[in-house]
Amino acid sequence: MNDNFVISRIKVKSPKLAAIAQIGSHEAAVDEVYLTFLSRLPSAAEKTAGVAALVRGGVNGRASAIEDLAWACINKVEFLYSY
Repeated sequence: MNDNFVISRIKVKSPKLAAIAQIGSHEAAVDEVYLTFLSRLPSAAEKTAGVAALVRGGVNGRASAIEDLAWACINKVEFLYSY
């Protein structure tokens, strides 16, 4: 999980996360992160937590919050055993 390949995929400078960071709606950005990393939409609780993280990040910290959300997705047991 700490390989440079993995780390490079969860940075906003990667093309996919850069595109997600440009999405205006927090809800749509959270949906897209889940679809990208887990191939499913987030549950209501996951979406609420994800949106709250993006809101806390504010305008300047949104990219960092998206990276954190991506990291959380690839560290889920679901990701580890399904992908």
